[in-house]
Amino acid sequence: MDEELYQEQILEHYKHPLHKEIMSTFSFTYHDLNPLCGDDITIYGKINKDKKITLSFMGHGCAISQASASLLIDSLQHKTIQDIEKLTPESIYTLLGIKISPGRVNCALLSLNTLKKGLEVYKIKQEKEKEETAKKENTSFKTKK
Repeated sequence: MDEELYQEQILEHYKHPLHKEIMSTFSFTYHDLNPLCGDDITIYGKINKDKKITLSFMGHGCAISQASASLLIDSLQHKTIQDIEKLTPESIYTLLGIKISPGRVNCALLSLNTLKKGLEVYKIKQEKEKEETAKKENTSFKTKK
């Protein structure tokens, strides 16, 4: 595709984003914004029994930030946490298909950074819950002795 077609794709995802909805039941959510330009995004993720993730987002901002979110979320439906952890800024640039100017890098990467932060918080929460469960089981075991 040439750059003009990619620009059309960006405008299409901006005007008609995919998976732009508030998820009613989710395993994690994370909100972030780009204070320099006002881009705003919330990512919702549900980790299914098969460990695959269903994602959605809500937000507003420039065409780059919103198209980036739409393209990213669409490309990651039913992927795993490990798949998401492997993503790099280059992954977003490839999805967008155009050269991103230095002033637009934060716009382009907002959705990826928000998603990764959300997963990080989710994993920390899961670890704490495991530790709490282990403490309760340990305490229960000692009480029974």
